[in-house]
Amino acid sequence: MNYAHFKVTTGLAYELCTEYIKKRNTEQLKIDELINKYYAMKGRSLVCGTCLEGLYFGAVTPKGWKKTKQFPGYCIPSKTKLGIEIKKELDTVRMPSAEKLARDLGCKPFFMDFDDGNQYCASIGVFQFGKTYYLESSKWCKPSTAQFPGIIEIPTSEWYKAQENKSKCK
Repeated sequence: MNYAHFKVTTGLAYELCTEYIKKRNTEQLKIDELINKYYAMKGRSLVCGTCLEGLYFGAVTPKGWKKTKQFPGYCIPSKTKLGIEIKKELDTVRMPSAEKLARDLGCKPFFMDFDDGNQYCASIGVFQFGKTYYLESSKWCKPSTAQFPGIIEIPTSEWYKAQENKSKCK
């Protein structure tokens, strides 16, 4: 799939991105707390859609968890009493939806990729560097620059440069 890249510096689009990032950061703090509580691998979790499904552990699987065959070290809550309680904790995490952000920014909910002929749900990637948000979407499903004048299409090289600069600042 080919991508289109944008930056957002002002307006309603900026506010929508700010709200999305703030919610994502809040939910990530909850995930980090659960990782610490269960002594899971730092920075490793699996979010499917908006739900926290499981955590990654080393060679030992703690009580209340069961290994899956999908990924080495990846565990989900077991069906035991303890596992059910753990699942309730994981269910308190609700990451914001990248699909909803895409729709809010004027992307069509579904689109066809004319390069591969497949249909997809709209989704948008966003990260912040300084006071600017950078977006990535499919070139077939771009945010509405007419509806949101704060969204400016940029060359892919500018998007990669912002990502590189962001990683240097950590």
